[in-house]
Amino acid sequence: MANQESSELLSQLVDLVRQFSSLPECRNVVREMYVNLVRRIKLLSPLFEELKDSDQKLDDYDVHGFKCLKNSLSFGFELVKSVNEGSKTFQALHLNKTIEKFQAATSQIEEALCKIHYDRFDIPQEVQEQTQLVHSQFKRAKGHVESPDLQLQTDLAMMKSGKEPDSEMVKRLSEKLHLTTINDLRRESLAIHDLVISTGGDIENSFETMSFILKKINDFVMLGNPQLDNSDSAKGFMRHRSPVIPDDFRCPISLELMKDPVIVSTGQTYERSCIQKWLDAGHKTCPKTQQTLLHTALTPNYVLKSLIALWCESNGIELRKSQGTSKTMKTGSECDQTAIHTLLEKLTNGNSDDQRAAVGELRLLAKRNTDNRICIADSGAIPLLVELLSSRDSRTQEHAVTALLNLSIHEANKGIIVSIGAIPEIVEVLKNGSMEARENAAAALFSLSAVDENKVAIGAAGAIPPLIELLQNGTPRGKKDAATAIFNLCIYQGNKVRAVRAGVVTPLMKLVKDASGGMMDESLAILAIIAGHREGKVAIAQADPIPVLVEVVRTGSPRNRENGVVILWWVCAGDTECLKIMKEVGGEEVLRELSENGTDRAKRKARSVLDLIQRAQIAEPLLSGDKKKGSLEVVHKHGPCSKFSDDVVKPLTVEEIFTHDQSRVDSIRARSTFNKGKKDTLGSKATLPAKSGSTIGSGNYIVTVGLGTPKKDLSLIFDTGSDLTWTQCQPCARSCYKQQETIFEPSASTTYNNISCTSTECSGLTSATGNTPGCSSSTCVYGIQYGDQSFSVGFYATDKLTLTSKDVIDNFYFGCGQNNQGLFGGAAGLIGLGRDKLSIVSQAAKKYGKVFSYCLPSKSSSTGYLTFGSSKAAKGVKYTPLSTSQGASFYGLDLNSIYVGGTKLPISPSVFSTSGMIIDSGTVITRLPPTAYSALSKEFRAQMTKYPLTKALSILDTCYDFSNYTTLTFPKISMLWSGNTKLDIAPQGVFYANGVSQVCLAFAGNGDDSDIGIFGNVQQKTIQVVYDVNAGKVGFASGGCA
Repeated sequence: MANQESSELLSQLVDLVRQFSSLPECRNVVREMYVNLVRRIKLLSPLFEELKDSDQKLDDYDVHGFKCLKNSLSFGFELVKSVNEGSKTFQALHLNKTIEKFQAATSQIEEALCKIHYDRFDIPQEVQEQTQLVHSQFKRAKGHVESPDLQLQTDLAMMKSGKEPDSEMVKRLSEKLHLTTINDLRRESLAIHDLVISTGGDIENSFETMSFILKKINDFVMLGNPQLDNSDSAKGFMRHRSPVIPDDFRCPISLELMKDPVIVSTGQTYERSCIQKWLDAGHKTCPKTQQTLLHTALTPNYVLKSLIALWCESNGIELRKSQGTSKTMKTGSECDQTAIHTLLEKLTNGNSDDQRAAVGELRLLAKRNTDNRICIADSGAIPLLVELLSSRDSRTQEHAVTALLNLSIHEANKGIIVSIGAIPEIVEVLKNGSMEARENAAAALFSLSAVDENKVAIGAAGAIPPLIELLQNGTPRGKKDAATAIFNLCIYQGNKVRAVRAGVVTPLMKLVKDASGGMMDESLAILAIIAGHREGKVAIAQADPIPVLVEVVRTGSPRNRENGVVILWWVCAGDTECLKIMKEVGGEEVLRELSENGTDRAKRKARSVLDLIQRAQIAEPLLSGDKKKGSLEVVHKHGPCSKFSDDVVKPLTVEEIFTHDQSRVDSIRARSTFNKGKKDTLGSKATLPAKSGSTIGSGNYIVTVGLGTPKKDLSLIFDTGSDLTWTQCQPCARSCYKQQETIFEPSASTTYNNISCTSTECSGLTSATGNTPGCSSSTCVYGIQYGDQSFSVGFYATDKLTLTSKDVIDNFYFGCGQNNQGLFGGAAGLIGLGRDKLSIVSQAAKKYGKVFSYCLPSKSSSTGYLTFGSSKAAKGVKYTPLSTSQGASFYGLDLNSIYVGGTKLPISPSVFSTSGMIIDSGTVITRLPPTAYSALSKEFRAQMTKYPLTKALSILDTCYDFSNYTTLTFPKISMLWSGNTKLDIAPQGVFYANGVSQVCLAFAGNGDDSDIGIFGNVQQKTIQVVYDVNAGKVGFASGGCA
């Protein structure tokens, strides 16, 4: 029920945005505010459509947020509608109040967006980014106060005073109020009249001023346009001349001026009587576009009708009113009640032949026009027709079901037909009637299903299996009727399951593959709507859909291409075999073309599928090197030593690696203030295996620790840029991503304890996470989000942490995650090595003295280590002082200069002191101030002139093609740190390779010299890095590991 509520709510939001999109152009003094509000709201459409298409489950908080947003958008719609339809002079005279209303609408929408966690939704990246952009725009607009037009205010003040204005002032007012034509003035006069009526004459003492302004502008316009004089003679001339009817006002069928314009499902507008005749004749296509109509409902085009009325008024044309539907109107010619009563008498008391003839005539009468449908229903015919559905005479049954179909075209009759229990009887005809009766029964069910409640009843009555049978074995018309009914029914979630279980996918796929059968449009539309359901996705995937769908996307109509890529997205999400097949049949090229030339929705889906393909590609090893045994091994997540299986850990592409790396860099720059830790004494040591992983934006390397009693081994990412340690925990109350080991079960540990909300440890979470902790049933709740939008939320707790068999930390504080999402690559969580008091470094300070070291391996088949405590292996380490200028949680360093091949680069020391520098285990590529990077790149290129340059690799712009070389000679890069500590970068840390034909200098420039510099992990490879936090220093020693 909750999911149905979510689906209905999202549909309402989609419809609301469509209403905004259909609004006419604004022509008044608040045009800029109007345009900005409507533009921003329209940009929310992809978010609503993606969520609606994906059938994602929304939690109570999100549902509440979307309800608030719906109310806010409704308020905004009423505001812009009133602005468009209201008096321009009144709005100008009370401009401040109008501005306040726009501010209120903007604030309400922004506050509603704050309540929606759209960053957690499984939607394409570009949709999420667009939503974030729109939210930012609403935030800025919320605090921005519009400045009124001073000239306009001065002119209006003069008009209020009653003084006679000069012609220039009147001209300005005419232009700024957009009252420049006779038509404008007529509409304004009507708007003022409506305003007076609606307010009971109380319009804030403005009526005299408004009338005065309108009279002056009217005189000005008439003086400048004498041919549009309002005299009787001019009116008479306008009535007798023959103005050219605008093409948009003509019905495409009759080419006459439309009096009652209606919209069909393709978006085209027709005169109601003309399109109704077309439909009554049995046509199922749009006359103008020849597209198949998804349904036959006719929607009044009120906007166009109003425009036509205004045009007629301004041209002196009397618009004849359309025929009414009341029985009192032309009943003699339009509705022969005497004849209808005679036919009903035959239905009731006649023999079988009389009944057959009578119901046949009623069928034809109901088909003829709306008046007949109303009269026949009001005469009590519907119950009699329903009884005849069970007639043993096949012809009588055909007439009865067809008559009900024709009667159901009138909206009010649908309720009568359903209320007397006709649906089961119609379904019975669908199952066992003649072919014509079955076809019309399907069409009747389609017509009735236009009402949402009827979709449920029709599905529950067992209509879907016989509709599928008709879809397979019916006539061409019967197949069309069945397909349109199935499509409409499957809008309801429960009917999707019924259709899939009834075997709808197999015939649909056959119809898609048979391009000559004329059923491709309908079949793709149904597949697209059921692919969003889990069972539908599985069934489609089993039908070998990829080649035919790729061909549809390659050669189909715009609508079919859109539906084709939607199905591909649903079926291939999370299925590497599907993505592999798509690549083999040339899907990538087709999707790239569609991402540029398709409909807006098709473009978004195409980019999303391309993103899935890129994520599934196997990453190439970066650099090779010899393996060396260490005290505890560190292995690459995708290497031969890794225990992570491919179905858990999906390798990232180079672009993804750099995208997440940049997210981390941006996040580091954004963090500013951190708590300082206290100094503690030195202690023993413990060494852990550290395992290299894929870049995820929150750390690169993993270690295995034990948690709980008895201990449960968990692989955690270690990160010097984070403080809080956390792991995923059962029961995963909200969400857990896929990890390699089984998820930690707190109830299985005898030493696990939750932390109270009122404890000092709970309040200390703010400095470690950047978020204020929450409270749930007196238990402290933490929440942390990383630069790539990965996050973890759960209970703050303590338990026993086992580093080695001899190194145990009792009552270790950590996060027990109940809602975790992001690219953590199969690891169970994260271990924070930052400088905050809640990091493992500080928690274990008494035991290890705030000393730890690590060595990161150079390749996926090598090992490294993470060691806590002082280490004998640290002999020969050269230290540089820690700097606190970049925040107490980061490990700040002071870089003095850089050397390339022994040549000191001409970089002023102020360049490095301005930006500052930190060392970080989670950032991949070292970031330098642009001035420093420019000097480095220039000198490196100068010393590498014998090697050919090649294209850039994302953020790396100094790249070489080494395809024709077996040995390389390249200059050594050294970095001189404060304290005269010179570090020679290992050969493995100089380059980042994307294959031998694209090997790049592994440094990048920041956007500005003031941006913080970061010493990344590529340059740290094979180097032993020692952190002595109490002593305030970081040390380096070459050759720490291979």
